[in-house]
Amino acid sequence: MIPQSARTRNPIFVNSRVIGHVSGDVFTKQVQASRHQLKRPPAWCFDIQSLHDAQAAGATIARLVDTESGSTWSVNIDEIWRSGKRFDRGHGVQIFLVLKFWNCLLADGTQRHAAKPQEPQAEQLTLFAEVAR
Repeated sequence: MIPQSARTRNPIFVNSRVIGHVSGDVFTKQVQASRHQLKRPPAWCFDIQSLHDAQAAGATIARLVDTESGSTWSVNIDEIWRSGKRFDRGHGVQIFLVLKFWNCLLADGTQRHAAKPQEPQAEQLTLFAEVAR
């Protein structure tokens, strides 16, 4: 087997159409937010099989390049599987990940980082609720 180099571009297909490619460990797709970004809830979506194919080609990161705004969105593919939700709105089974999980590099160079999970806050419980009143 020939080792994959960073220069190797493996195309990823959906319905016999190239929708992106894997180069190194990054699965890259060009999108248009006005057409491809889910509105409710605000999220980016993937065809389930495209993610499986991208991982099989060595991808660990998903990167979306919005051709309208010039923004680049990226996230670890494991986060998509962990926090994403599956759905089917007539285009086959897809998975979406809401925007708060994505890192975004805006066209002007400004970075917006994904929300970090909040640590649970400790709460002292009472032994006898009626005594505490």
